[in-house]
Amino acid sequence: KSADRDTYFDDVTLQMDAKAWCDEYNRAQTPKKIDIMQMMILELPDRPDKPLYHVETVIEGEYVKYNSNSGFVETSNKNVCRNTPQAFSHFTFEASGHKCMVVDVQGVGDIYTDPQIHTYDGEGYGSGNLATKGMSLFFNTHRCNIICEALGLSKFDLTKKERKRTNTVGDGMTCLRSLSLSSMDSDGKSTAERDVFNNDSGIEDSVDKKENNQNNNNRSNCIPKIRLPS
Repeated sequence: KSADRDTYFDDVTLQMDAKAWCDEYNRAQTPKKIDIMQMMILELPDRPDKPLYHVETVIEGEYVKYNSNSGFVETSNKNVCRNTPQAFSHFTFEASGHKCMVVDVQGVGDIYTDPQIHTYDGEGYGSGNLATKGMSLFFNTHRCNIICEALGLSKFDLTKKERKRTNTVGDGMTCLRSLSLSSMDSDGKSTAERDVFNNDSGIEDSVDKKENNQNNNNRSNCIPKIRLPS
């Protein structure tokens, strides 16, 4: 079944809005610059029904899905997740005043594509926008890392009740349930204690160097004011 034509343009809007959040993140002088691919729409007017196609540049290298719109976090590298993608999602939540969050961060190195945006009211950005439920699912698996701390991002700890209503299964995917972020309307925090990932700040230098070499031609070099692992 063909997608509605408006869906093509809505997807471009989503990706370009997420790209704008990358610019905001980079202005914070973070250790690594990030970017989201430019997306375009190609129309073939000489063909029946004038079909539309999404077009973007191919990203060469190992493609990795760092997180999802439902709480998944990539930890296959010695059970450690990369700091930059997770800090970026957390940053968008705070920088937007808790109104939105960029998730489904995936791509090659720190060149991302095909993200998803959650909004507090669930408006816009397609069926993948899980509203505050999606934000809850992110914070259920997110552990603040040293980039979050350097950016001054607040820890958002779900209450014990919220955690019980979120079922995290073996593959890291979190089943969507009826969650609430009641504390979001006040100070953006709740009271439950949060464990810290073991060795979360110890992202391997060899991985970072490999990513730098792979993406040197795809993104500008960053001279950070804060020198932290990615």
